Amino acid sequence: MNSILKKEYKKEYNKKYYQIPKNKEHKRELGRKYDKTPKRIKYFKERSATLEYKKYMKGYLLQKEYGISLEGYNKRIEQQQGICPICNRLLDMGKNTHVDHNHNTGKIRGILCSDCNHAIGLLRDSIPAFKNAIKYLEKDNN
Repeated sequence: MNSILKKEYKKEYNKKYYQIPKNKEHKRELGRKYDKTPKRIKYFKERSATLEYKKYMKGYLLQKEYGISLEGYNKRIEQQQGICPICNRLLDMGKNTHVDHNHNTGKIRGILCSDCNHAIGLLRDSIPAFKNAIKYLEKDNN
C-alpha cells in the first residue's frame, strides 16, 4: 500500500471512528487536557495580550454579533466625531463603548457610551418609557 493510499485510508478510518459518540468525547477530553498544559496556557496568555490579537478579536466579535467589520465600526465612530450621540461625551474607544442596535431588526443605530447603552437597555428600547422619564424629570425641574 503506497503512502497516499495509507493517508486516505487513515483519514477515512478516523472520520468513521470519531463519529462514534464515545470516541468523539474521548477526543474532546484529550484536547481539553492538552490545552491545560502549562506550555499551552502560557502561549494563550501571551497571544491574547498582544494588540494584534485584541484587534483581531474585536473585529471577529463585531462581525459575529452585529455583522459589521472593524472598519465599519471605526467609520461609524468617525461619522459621530468620536462622541456619544445621546450624552455628547467623548467615546473612550475601550470597553465602555458599545454598538447600539435594534433588538427586533438587528439594525445598528450607532455607537454609544456604556451609560447611555445601559439606559436604553434598562428601559427596554421603549419610546413611551423614555417620554415618561422625561416628564418625570421635567416635573422636578420646574
